[in-house]
Amino acid sequence: MLLFLYIIGIGIYCVLPLPIQIPLLLLNTMLPDPIPYIDEIIMYGSTVKKLVRLGNTLQWISEHKALTVAIIVGICILIKIIFF
Repeated sequence: MLLFLYIIGIGIYCVLPLPIQIPLLLLNTMLPDPIPYIDEIIMYGSTVKKLVRLGNTLQWISEHKALTVAIIVGICILIKIIFF
């Protein structure tokens, strides 16, 4: 039963935003648990994957500045239409 809860918890962790993942990763690293190292490896892998994706996104933004501005303006217009 406890293993099942760990699997669900790690699944939830993998879809959390990066600013929430990092403190949880540090907390999990410091706390003792019945499954040593396995959950930390999965959590570190998920965090590294998100950091790489963030780096790729920042690189794409720097290469496509005009398109990025157009996307941001479009999102702002859409928000204004929907909420105001």
